[in-house]
Amino acid sequence: MNGYPRQARRLWRWVDAPQDAEVAGFVALQAVLGADERARDLSEADRRTLITFARRIALATLRTGDPAALDAAFEALAVVGVERVDERDAALVAYAAYRVGATQSAGEIDLSGDWGMREVSTPDGVVLVRDDGGRYPDGSDLAVRALRAADLLEAGWYVDAEITVGTSWPLGDRREEPRRSLVAVAGVRAEREHWRSGHFALLFLAEAATAQDASTVAGAGTGPARLAVAAGHRCALLIARSPAGVAPVETAASLERFRQGLADLLS
Repeated sequence: MNGYPRQARRLWRWVDAPQDAEVAGFVALQAVLGADERARDLSEADRRTLITFARRIALATLRTGDPAALDAAFEALAVVGVERVDERDAALVAYAAYRVGATQSAGEIDLSGDWGMREVSTPDGVVLVRDDGGRYPDGSDLAVRALRAADLLEAGWYVDAEITVGTSWPLGDRREEPRRSLVAVAGVRAEREHWRSGHFALLFLAEAATAQDASTVAGAGTGPARLAVAAGHRCALLIARSPAGVAPVETAASLERFRQGLADLLS
């Protein structure tokens, strides 16, 4: 089987992938074969492909409300083998089945609290992001703003973004009272293009109780490659990181290219 590209493995953005049809055909064949005929020599790459297929079906089911493909998702996990499937992936497929009414057996699944994932509604449909369990109340739109921030970073030479809600705001020089006022926090981590270089960016987005707190939190701390932006009750902090002993690819001046875009998405 052909593996999925990185973009298609992300659950925070739907990307059409021709691999779905190929994997669906393989899974359908396995379903009608006897136990002695089923594939037994799957490579690790094949297993990752099957798990990605199952995760994509779960996401597609949440987006469309159509449970038709769920049997293929469960079958893909069965082909991988119970002992090799991460419980979070099995829980995600079961959660999708419960959400669209295909089964009642998954009613106890707490996707956020137990499995570190959160369903987020966006103008383009439902997506799934990581949930670190910190401050992120239901109804916050900070995750949607984080999705826009990922687009912003990708337009500025970063790739392979990951979205997290309920993450921790980084410590700074003025960190106690203003940080306690934060209502919601989300983050984006993205690799610099040519990702094998090890350079990456961390972007933190927050909503505070007051505009003053947002400004104070954003400005806390110093560093050679940081950009802080505040707009009303919201703020952003972008930090570029490089491997130890390797010359940095970003400076405070170079990060200024993101200032206007961050200000726009915070407004």
